[in-house]
Amino acid sequence: MRRHLAQIGSFLLRSRPVHQLSFLPLLSLLGCANVVTIASAKQIRNEDVHLSSGTAPLWATLQLQLLGQLSASALAFSERYLDQRARLKFEGNVDDSRDGADDFLEPFAAWPLLAEATGSRDLSELTDKIHGGVTLQLDDLGFTNDGVDLGTDWFHQGEGNQFRYNLLAIGRRGLAAAMVVRQANSIVDPAYGNYDPRTNILRAPHPGVMGPRWGYRNRTDDLPFDAGMERYGLPLVGIDGVRAFADLNEPVASRSMGRAMRDRMGRGDVAMNLASTGVVLAAWRLTGEIAYSNWITRYVDGWIERAERNGGLLPDNVGVDGVVGSYQSGSWWGGLYGWHWPHGFHSVANAAAVGSLSAFEVSGDDRYLDLIRGQLDSNYELGRTERLTESVGALRNEYLSRFEADELHETALLTPHRFGPDGWFDYLPAEPTLPLAIWRASGRGQDLARIERLKAASSYDWKRVRATRLKEDSGHEEPWFEYLAGRNADYPSDSMKVSLEVLAQRERQIEEDLVGAGSDVHHWQRLNPVSMEHLLHLRYASPSPIYYGGLLSSRVRVTSESKLAVLTSENHGAVQVELVNTGSQVSATVEAFGQSRSVHVPQASAQIVELKFPDANR
Repeated sequence: MRRHLAQIGSFLLRSRPVHQLSFLPLLSLLGCANVVTIASAKQIRNEDVHLSSGTAPLWATLQLQLLGQLSASALAFSERYLDQRARLKFEGNVDDSRDGADDFLEPFAAWPLLAEATGSRDLSELTDKIHGGVTLQLDDLGFTNDGVDLGTDWFHQGEGNQFRYNLLAIGRRGLAAAMVVRQANSIVDPAYGNYDPRTNILRAPHPGVMGPRWGYRNRTDDLPFDAGMERYGLPLVGIDGVRAFADLNEPVASRSMGRAMRDRMGRGDVAMNLASTGVVLAAWRLTGEIAYSNWITRYVDGWIERAERNGGLLPDNVGVDGVVGSYQSGSWWGGLYGWHWPHGFHSVANAAAVGSLSAFEVSGDDRYLDLIRGQLDSNYELGRTERLTESVGALRNEYLSRFEADELHETALLTPHRFGPDGWFDYLPAEPTLPLAIWRASGRGQDLARIERLKAASSYDWKRVRATRLKEDSGHEEPWFEYLAGRNADYPSDSMKVSLEVLAQRERQIEEDLVGAGSDVHHWQRLNPVSMEHLLHLRYASPSPIYYGGLLSSRVRVTSESKLAVLTSENHGAVQVELVNTGSQVSATVEAFGQSRSVHVPQASAQIVELKFPDANR
């Protein structure tokens, strides 16, 4: 790892800036150092810049307060939970599971975006230092080789990569860029052994930097009883001597299940691997290399063809021979992180969305979005409008945690999330997260209609900003959607009030934390004070990235060397960016749709930049 760090300088000299390509998706803006968007965007004119002075609006005062408190909380968090080498204080042992590297990186996923929003050089340098320290820590723990995952499922690799993706989004190209390119190469280059160009598959559910990592666990084939996994049920059905999850307490049953998982779930491609297109997209954004874009479209094309042969529904497993169901008795379901176990639709749909959006971005071809559209529409057709309290499933608590307690008697579209020998089960609320991401990318009416369909089935208030926080730093798409539609004017101030409330809750939890350095790798995620969801909505005109492998794709980016309050709004073919300054004069750069403009915002004033863009539905 230390030797590899010394090579980063030469890597950066070879890396080329992100290319400006006119065929990129309409309204798509890459979150890298150089803005990439459509060439037909209207130029910013002098008459589109307006200056006014007066009392700062409530949303701006609250946003500046939030940015200040988030920065202070982040620094306090780092002082308590990091050692002098910028490693997390960890006293546990790494068990036989391959999962875990992501848990060390996830607490800091949104920190780079906060650093950019505050204009804080100190915070930006701290995020770089943390990334370097934790990267070395993961090497020493045996999770990674020179900072790149040795191989686990892409549900978790996608989670862990969010920190690096967001470092790249603010233009920090050092270690993060080197890691991303190396990981992308391990996916696309057949020499690594992961990708088979003959069958167009990744050869294992756990692709890693040293090649395919066969099986499910490291040192044993057994699957011991794990109380935390009991709610998901058995990974495979029909295994001799294993009828219930509790049977895994018995060594013989544990060994039988473990060996069956090794043979049937530990080789071949799985739908979850579609999330690996995210790291390849990140490498393409950095270098513009056509090999990356070609691989993304070809790989996604393979899954589109398999879905078409399966009546539109994405199969979740492919043998190393390229045949669906090779290890599942010919069945289209049963793969690792597939339709049956452990999460079902939650895993498959997120991976399909990352693959669809990645292919759409590099090609500009709308047909790639049909892959995720098909999964969403098929799922909704199986749904039923019921009260939220009727939700049933392994992820019930997680799905309902986006709501306040007084809303649980309201209705929503509940859809099946898992499939087994007896058909569909685990009915949970259909979330607007993925439909919103697709609509923001395409701008098409058919994708807007999908969101409206969910709203029509809901009796809860879509304008309400809840004092809730999800692991994915999302869950408030409804009130933002209503704001975009011009039906929720209070969202800018309400969202800042709620963000301050949730931050105060986290600060109290940190203050009351008696564990400090512990053995639970999820401990820091539960206490991380930095949430950027609402700030992404207001400042970047962007939803949160798809947490399981997606990249930030914003419409607006504002950078400055000190704090500015920023509000974006959209109406009648225009994006309006309002900058509010309550301190000394600030210089800022506003980037959108391939255009960039430097503006000066005097003290106690508001600068408004209005940007025109073509109608996405023409």
